Amino acid sequence: MVLSNPAHDPFVASASTPVMLVTADADLIEALLRLAAAADTPLAVMSTIGEVRGQWARSSLVLVGIDQVDALIAAGVPRRIGVHMVQLESAHQLGDSRDDSSVWRRAVELGVETVVTLPAQERLMLDRLIDTLDGTGIPTPVIAVVGGCGGAGASTLAAGLAALMAQQLPAGCLLVDADPIGGGLELLCEAEKVPGLRWAELLATRGRVSADALRHAVPVIDGVCVVSHDRTARSVHPEALDAVVAAGPRGFGLTVIDVGRGCLFGDAGSRSALAAASVLARATLTVVVVPADLFALAATDSLLRASRSNMGEIGLVVRHRRNSDLDSDDVARALGLPLVAQMSDSRSATAQQTLWAIARSVGLVARRTGRRRAA
Repeated sequence: MVLSNPAHDPFVASASTPVMLVTADADLIEALLRLAAAADTPLAVMSTIGEVRGQWARSSLVLVGIDQVDALIAAGVPRRIGVHMVQLESAHQLGDSRDDSSVWRRAVELGVETVVTLPAQERLMLDRLIDTLDGTGIPTPVIAVVGGCGGAGASTLAAGLAALMAQQLPAGCLLVDADPIGGGLELLCEAEKVPGLRWAELLATRGRVSADALRHAVPVIDGVCVVSHDRTARSVHPEALDAVVAAGPRGFGLTVIDVGRGCLFGDAGSRSALAAASVLARATLTVVVVPADLFALAATDSLLRASRSNMGEIGLVVRHRRNSDLDSDDVARALGLPLVAQMSDSRSATAQQTLWAIARSVGLVARRTGRRRAA
């Protein structure tokens, strides 16, 4: 495994460099340097794994050449927000190991947000660079919430987390309904009568979506912008879902996504499966909600076997219902997941404590602050 490009050592990033490029392809470097110059954005070309590790979490935007994707996966770099894979059109047309499905699978494994092909998508690339220059900074967290079994309470948890954090974060929260057969997340938020666009009107969305435009287009409840399905079940194209979710880290304090459990079991390559993979790839943290009983444990194990490869960081929330017969630590050990929080249906205060614990796990609030406010 080699990340070698010694001819461009002068472009090695400093701590203040907002954009990092990882590639050994001289043609790709030339193309991106030209675009960076047009956007007046500093671009750092990485030449060694050591340099990549040092800047991986510190750069606002990471561009990865298709030639280095496998090397970075093998190096075990951690998943993060703001990673985009870039390829030249000539490489995109090679076929074989670089066909669309192969490229997308490798991109998901690394955790990239988009695959950009140049020169066809130069405008998109310029938008990414300009966003970075304009001070969007390091993207804000994205939390995906999924139920380990039916009726686990994932949607309620997602809506509650968005509502709580919207009161703490000046930029508010984006709450995305990614479950087309869930009946509409707007009902939980009491937003069904609030004017604004639903998924039915957003299905044709593609490309870059302005966070500010989204804020003014969809229903807003107490600082929570809700992108919801209505009662009509309609699948959302992966590009439409990705375009909406991608706006969250640029313009909101937190993005929360309610991922329908059923979407995770679609046939490989189906629209629902690709959409779910896209959401999970963008998530800073995937919260899996599991009732503390044997049936829920078995169902969650099936879920993880089907979808864990698409998930990055995973946190477990164990819900204790009236007849729960398992201990939270036992559930966490059985599933091999870290325990973020536990909640009891018989104690209303634990729901708030759970939400604060999730917020702390992604750095939204300080540990001491969370305990004081949850008390």
